[in-house]
Amino acid sequence: DWESAASLSHLSIQWASFKKSTSFEEFLFLQMLCFNVRGLNLRWGEVCQLTYKHKFDLLILGEVEQVDFSLINAAFPNHLCFYQAGENPHGGVIALIRSGLPISRVPCVLPNIVVFDMHLNETVRIIAMYAPESKSWNWMDLSSLITTRCVVMGDFNVDLDDPKDKISADNLLTWMDSCMLDAFVPGMPTSLRSDRTIDYAVANGLDVTIQVLAVPTSSDHLPLICTLA
Repeated sequence: DWESAASLSHLSIQWASFKKSTSFEEFLFLQMLCFNVRGLNLRWGEVCQLTYKHKFDLLILGEVEQVDFSLINAAFPNHLCFYQAGENPHGGVIALIRSGLPISRVPCVLPNIVVFDMHLNETVRIIAMYAPESKSWNWMDLSSLITTRCVVMGDFNVDLDDPKDKISADNLLTWMDSCMLDAFVPGMPTSLRSDRTIDYAVANGLDVTIQVLAVPTSSDHLPLICTLA
């Protein structure tokens, strides 16, 4: 694993077995990690261990802060990296997609938003995002990106069931209704700091299962494992 690997090149050799032979012309499911890392440089070990164990097809990492792309390329040689900067030094989102998956990035100028299409038996749009409370955009700005088979995933900074978040939740739910999106929320809090459930997915045209990985972490968010089918 990460801690026992002598170098990034050694780790890359160990991870060569992650190359799957599945044909994606017949789409069955995709397994994803969604994790607000609160600084990727500080959580490399955690991300690598989770990836080594679960062999994710996709990784969505929020609040990555400063990014060392040479380190990403060395640690994830079998993945393509899409990055979108945030609005301050603490933001930024990265999507890592396993090589061999037929994808194309969709242009988006909004900070903390990465959009790409997966060209499977039917095209699936993935919108990876981090939505800080101080974001300069609103939910309606994402409407033009929504398709009939689409998932928006990340840190929404809104607990849909917390009375303290009622105004923010109502705004989010109104937008979801306008785009015919359903919420897929894990059954326990995802924020260790606020004890709220603020990391989840909203989607249409897809079956989404989502659960919290109750693993030790130095981030203030728990990672999520998600399956799209």
